[in-house]
Amino acid sequence: MTRPIRSILFAASVASLCGPLAFAVQPVPAAASNVFCGADGSYIPWDVASNAPAPKTATSESAMRVVLYAASGSRATALVTFITNDSAYQATIAGMALHGQAGAGDRESDPVLVTFDRPVDVQYAYVDSYAADGASLVSCPSFVNQVYPYGAAPRPNSAVPSLHVVARSTVPTMPRRYAMIGATLLQSLPSLSCGTVYTPSRMALRPQSDWSVQDEMASYSSGRGGTSALVAIYLDSTGKPVDTQLVQSSGNHITDTEALDQAKTQTYSPAQFLCTPVVSVLILPYQQK
Repeated sequence: MTRPIRSILFAASVASLCGPLAFAVQPVPAAASNVFCGADGSYIPWDVASNAPAPKTATSESAMRVVLYAASGSRATALVTFITNDSAYQATIAGMALHGQAGAGDRESDPVLVTFDRPVDVQYAYVDSYAADGASLVSCPSFVNQVYPYGAAPRPNSAVPSLHVVARSTVPTMPRRYAMIGATLLQSLPSLSCGTVYTPSRMALRPQSDWSVQDEMASYSSGRGGTSALVAIYLDSTGKPVDTQLVQSSGNHITDTEALDQAKTQTYSPAQFLCTPVVSVLILPYQQK
């Protein structure tokens, strides 16, 4: 599907569900898993001094609250990669107990705190490789999540946040006892020939300048979308749909079925990360004509 970050970074050296309104729509359990890997994470910039989320106006952080999610297993180990505008870091989160009832959505770990050797502005993060219950780590396709301070607006036209959205009504906390893991600097990022770290996937028939998940979600959330179904389309690194999930029903079975069928037959442009096509998820509304 695509190469993991450790390959992409060296290749680059030679070579959307966004917006505040989107948080009203929670992924259903069937849509929560990262279908490309079986593991996912949520990432919240953290202020160590106050032991609280970094202010939403923060432009850098020295730590990150990370929670791992997996479709199955009792313990998880993951190699997680963090991307700033000029550097790549990695942290190994090992042997985390997973909680939650099997079959009721992804299981999750307790939060851990990943620290950096200096204040950084982490913009993207994802699970680079993953293992359950003591198995060997398996590389994951580069399913990139956007990172931004809790309560702040996501960066426009960028990767989706974690599929496991932290409810805005509940301020994230750390448990009384938690693991603290230091991230290691992998390398500085080279100048990118494509000019941007991340370009989101989109419908190929819609010009990039006209495409905005924020506009789509604003229409849906304000009611102008009518009886819209929200569909998550998982795309491989060629832009081919490999899976579709109904995120929220229109309330009409026929509309829902048509939305899923149409999503599978559309043509899409893949996301690009560090100038390399990567897997992604595109979440769009569909309204019966």
